[in-house]
Amino acid sequence: MKKNYFLSLFTLLFITVSAFAQDPVINELDADTPGTDTAEFIEIKWTPNTSLTGYIVVLYNGSNDLSYYTIDLSGKSTDANGFFMIASAGLASGDDIVIPDNTLQNGADAVALYQAAAGDFPNGTAVTSTNLIDALIYDTNDQDDAGLLSGLGETVQYNEDGGGNKDNHSIQRKDDGTYAVAIPTYRAENVFGDPCVLNLTTINTTCDANTNGVDTYTTTIDFTGGNTGITYTITAKDGSSADVGSIGGDNPNSVESGTIIITGVNEVVNFTVNVKGGAGSSCDIDRSINAPTCLPAATCPAQGAVIITEIMQNPNFVGDDAGEYFEIYNTTNTPIDLKGWIIKTASTGSPVEHVIPTSLILPANGYLVLGENADINSNGGVTVDYQYDAALFLGNSTSTVTIECSQSVFDTVTYDDGATFPDPSGASMELATNKYSHTDNDNGINWATATAEIITGGDKGTPGAANSFVLSVIKNNIIEGFATYPNPVISDNFTITSNSADKKEVTIFNVLGKKVLSTTFSGTKSDINVATISSGIYILKVSEGSKMSTSKLIIK
Repeated sequence: MKKNYFLSLFTLLFITVSAFAQDPVINELDADTPGTDTAEFIEIKWTPNTSLTGYIVVLYNGSNDLSYYTIDLSGKSTDANGFFMIASAGLASGDDIVIPDNTLQNGADAVALYQAAAGDFPNGTAVTSTNLIDALIYDTNDQDDAGLLSGLGETVQYNEDGGGNKDNHSIQRKDDGTYAVAIPTYRAENVFGDPCVLNLTTINTTCDANTNGVDTYTTTIDFTGGNTGITYTITAKDGSSADVGSIGGDNPNSVESGTIIITGVNEVVNFTVNVKGGAGSSCDIDRSINAPTCLPAATCPAQGAVIITEIMQNPNFVGDDAGEYFEIYNTTNTPIDLKGWIIKTASTGSPVEHVIPTSLILPANGYLVLGENADINSNGGVTVDYQYDAALFLGNSTSTVTIECSQSVFDTVTYDDGATFPDPSGASMELATNKYSHTDNDNGINWATATAEIITGGDKGTPGAANSFVLSVIKNNIIEGFATYPNPVISDNFTITSNSADKKEVTIFNVLGKKVLSTTFSGTKSDINVATISSGIYILKVSEGSKMSTSKLIIK
């Protein structure tokens, strides 16, 4: 029989060329890893031992759909198995490209592979599909990013936490070109087990009662992806692995989307919820539940009864966190229980708050010192009456300290990095003893740097005792008749008045100490337009020759 060897050889060559003629692809991505993301990587796959010159990888930020990092693959090649790695230093080896730890953002973001020059994609480049070879849009429990999806021609955004284990899963390409999450297979073929399609979303805790005793609380956990034929086992255990509470609500075995409800847990008990899938599921999801503080509404005295009188924001004798404190004073003749009161601090962004959960008595006409560290041996010798949560800190630049009772602000002090307040290092800021009021402590001119040592050779301050600073009032240094209204400002303008028609320089600073407005006027009265300034708390500074007045300005 005549054999057509030529046809067989042609067919073999055609199949071989076809198998390796496709473009390189993004084979695996691990953007969210344990700790501070020191094991991130992007895996490219293509024909073994093939040059990647002419290709680049571009990272896009989903917050603005602009590029934030570009990686040039020129001079690099796939290895004998067809892989090329872009990875953190702890993973990379040989010819891999090393990226700094915590480079890959956690989503919603994108990785795109282009056949283009790196210079075509400076940081801040808008998302584009021109010369695009492959793209992966991903997240960790974020909403889909329509701009990235449409801009890169994709229809699916992949969740690295889709299996409830984002720190230990990566997003991996399947043979059909779609992606799924699984245990990372760094520089190796992707291997998929059973999927985990159940997703735990919003978690809330609510006190069942608010009393002075030990109350119970209820936890609700929303879920999606149930009712798929998988049997799930749900447990709730405390730190000693003992079962807590009663588990009820919707059952993901039979309900597609619903709410798991855990009741009857004491308010002092933190616990862990585990949802484990049976046959056909790889789900093994843990969620930590922190107990709320269930307290009755605090009993509040009259406004001005409790004021902030001293702030140590930048100790030198010990580290910042170890030695920070602030002092409060009771201006009344009656002791005040601070149970249920709230402490807040803020330097940038939203304030961090702490609820005082137990009885804390502020003596009549007396002081309390609140700090992060109550150990007198490591905090610079300060007797701290109450140790607050370590998440609170006193910023060294512009920051705010606030005390609240029953959702009402009782006192707040915003110091301003030296603009009007003192800015000491190794000493506290002290309020003048003849300015002990919740309005006078708004004004930086009423504060001074402490001069008395807390301990011999240590930082300076008077924690828990009367301050050593008394303000000498020199009328010649104050703008006579100075006033502002309305304050808070509720429209585009507020008014400044004084007794003198001399020229005045008006400056407004934000809480970060940045100048946001500067203007001048002459005369005894002028309207100042603040229409371009956002709502918030500001510091107003007015100079009139050698005289100066400052005030806190609230714009609503």
